[in-house]
Amino acid sequence: MLYIIGFLIIFFFVDVKKALYQTRLATLNRLRPERFDYIVDFDRKKDLYNKEKLDQFRRYYDKVSKFVPDRPDAYGLYGYTLYYLGNQKAALRAYQEALELNPEFIFYYHNLACIYYEQKEYQAALEAARKGLTVDPLMAIEGIKKSVRLYVPLIVIKENSEKRSVEKDIKKAHYNFYIVSILSYFHLQDYNNMMKAIAGLRLIYPDSKGYFSFYSGIAAFYQNNYPAAIQEFKAALEKNGENYEAWLYLGKTLEKTGNEVYAKNAYQQAERLKATAEPSSLLEEPPDLFLY
Repeated sequence: MLYIIGFLIIFFFVDVKKALYQTRLATLNRLRPERFDYIVDFDRKKDLYNKEKLDQFRRYYDKVSKFVPDRPDAYGLYGYTLYYLGNQKAALRAYQEALELNPEFIFYYHNLACIYYEQKEYQAALEAARKGLTVDPLMAIEGIKKSVRLYVPLIVIKENSEKRSVEKDIKKAHYNFYIVSILSYFHLQDYNNMMKAIAGLRLIYPDSKGYFSFYSGIAAFYQNNYPAAIQEFKAALEKNGENYEAWLYLGKTLEKTGNEVYAKNAYQQAERLKATAEPSSLLEEPPDLFLY
């Protein structure tokens, strides 16, 4: 009799577990978007923002993370959608969950650093960037390969539509860690470490757009090293004469050194460029998140 009761209990629990699995699978299949092209296109062009479409992906990744709580990829993509739906704090929690499950994934550190920076938590942004620079980037490739249902479909669309590989994203993330660090040090008024971060960036990457010279000029300006600042701003403008902030700070620096006429000309250039191009600030905006 006991054997029969035991068998019935086992059978009952197995049957319940099977029914629960089938119910969850049906829910995920119902929520799963038919196509993933939209979120990949949005990752490339933010002007394609559509709240309803983005929220459809959020609901799907949310359910995956709840039904299969050991999936860092689900938490990561859930965090991505939360961020662009305007819920930065929930996005932070999602990426922290993802990192607990996979602490070697470079893109989680990248996205955390960007969100912390935007939230003005500059020390936290610096720490996330520092850790991101220490992980083995090849571990990200391994993590993506294991994510057959979540990351791989997105990567296939990326590579087919825009020829953008994971390797290119890793290089960009590495570059962005330095940018977030430079900007965080700027807002913390830590100009010595800002200079060190710029020096590290220059050792690895070419200053093709004059950004490194611009950032160096900013640090030198606030250190009252006006001759160095003028030199750096001029170098930045030689590579990109449309950088209105370089003109603006060149004007400020020239004014500090008594060159009123040249300062006025620099201010006029800055105003003209700012009025016509509506440019974003190189000293404020963080890099975009990666779709991971």
